[in-house]
Amino acid sequence: MAGLKNRLRPGRPPRLKAQQWREVLRQLKRGAQAFGYETERWTLDRVQQLIKQEYGVIYSANYLSDKLRRLGWSPQQPAVYAKERDEELIAAWLRQDWPRIKKSAAARRNHHSGR
Repeated sequence: MAGLKNRLRPGRPPRLKAQQWREVLRQLKRGAQAFGYETERWTLDRVQQLIKQEYGVIYSANYLSDKLRRLGWSPQQPAVYAKERDEELIAAWLRQDWPRIKKSAAARRNHHSGR
């Protein structure tokens, strides 16, 4: 059994050590704007650039996506809203217009089906 434990793993050694990955995660938690980006969204391209700048290592997007997921970093899709979005106008539309539209659509459906 002791002989088996001393065997090295086959394949290429990891480019980043576990401690370096923990540091990458700490940097990601600081937010993308802390690294000069306009938004807080971390894209794979941005994470690749961060790792290249900090450690001189380039990972493929596929590997990086899998590795970050295994480390507990889930992809986040920010909600995208128009800058012109007016929440009060939307609420008023949902309160007043939508019920009327829904009711008239149901009436047309019932009229056409002969009910």
